Amino acid sequence: MTEDWKPYLAKPRTMPPEIRDRVRAKTFDDTPASHSKLRTQLVVAAAVSAVIAGGWLSSMTAGDSNAPAARDPEIAPNAAADIDRCWAALVSAGKTDRYPPRSTWKAVVTAREPGKAVIGIRAGATPVFCETTVTSVTVSDPAATPHYVEGTGTAVTVVTGSGSVGGIADPTWAAVAVEWDNRIKLADVREGLWILPALPTDANVTWRASPSLPGVPRRQVRELPRPDDSAVSVVDRPLPPGDRASERGARLGQCVDASSPRPADALFWQPGATAAVGSAQVVTAQLNDFVAVCVSKTGRSTFEVVAGQDLWAQPLRHARLVKADPGQGARVVGFVQPNVTAMTVKVGAAEPVIVPIVETGFAMEIPEDLAPKPESVPRGVEVTLFGQDGAVVYAGELFAE
Repeated sequence: MTEDWKPYLAKPRTMPPEIRDRVRAKTFDDTPASHSKLRTQLVVAAAVSAVIAGGWLSSMTAGDSNAPAARDPEIAPNAAADIDRCWAALVSAGKTDRYPPRSTWKAVVTAREPGKAVIGIRAGATPVFCETTVTSVTVSDPAATPHYVEGTGTAVTVVTGSGSVGGIADPTWAAVAVEWDNRIKLADVREGLWILPALPTDANVTWRASPSLPGVPRRQVRELPRPDDSAVSVVDRPLPPGDRASERGARLGQCVDASSPRPADALFWQPGATAAVGSAQVVTAQLNDFVAVCVSKTGRSTFEVVAGQDLWAQPLRHARLVKADPGQGARVVGFVQPNVTAMTVKVGAAEPVIVPIVETGFAMEIPEDLAPKPESVPRGVEVTLFGQDGAVVYAGELFAE
């Protein structure tokens, strides 16, 4: 990887214990027992880093009677602003009478994904869970009946439309591991509360929970029930609805609808570039500064918001190879910076070809023999990016060493 292609990385810093635990948990995050033939792979690797993203969240000044409690130094600084936003949503919905006073709210455990934060809160002795996204807030019902794992003190209290889950942890459990369809995730657990920011919500998917890592005796793995939807949801930062009338908008809508969990702010994502890869459809999407890739095949979809550490601080922000079965072609999809207005690609001795940019996304076909295997890094694909004045802002290999 050349210097120009070095990803933007956060400066080294001491990693708090809860962040270290979260990175450890990612080792088991979405690990399938078997892989499908359709492989979507990042072919430029970035160093692993823990980033707390909070630029899309803002604070609200609470009244004196509902001043926030003192912040726990182990909780992310954004948590206080998150909770202020959660309380403001309850105020706008006229639901504050159902909740303990704001002054009693204390963040206990937090988890973040691109464009979404989940907070486990203790309001006095009452557990409350809140999810904030780019456009909306969802707050659990403090009077909701916890749904317990049979014979244990572990329960689910809330499940949001985008798959965020919060609940109570049995004090005897060393961890809360949730399994489904040969996959497993470890929850963030602290002071008796646990949260996961994204679980599949299909009606035919059964969750199972256990108190430890993979390999625990199967008798300890029991069904994790789902509660009724009694949470308060408020769209507090509305955006223009995403295009679903055009062909590419319809493709994105179909891909989003078949995704599980359904992405946060599903109605507001704008469609970008599209491509067919064998029997699969690929479409890029954008929501404010966030970008995503949605891949659908045989009625099932995967919607992935690109993480901050996988976006490069240069005109070409991101590129990934999408391969189908042998003989069905290969595509590269990715994103450029907003100031890039045109893009050309040149393979070998062939003439440069214009690649359309839609929103900030692009999709292009490359010769399959440049990537004979899903993990192959295509060489010899040269791109040129142009700015608003027609000047070249980047020229080089699509996938550099």
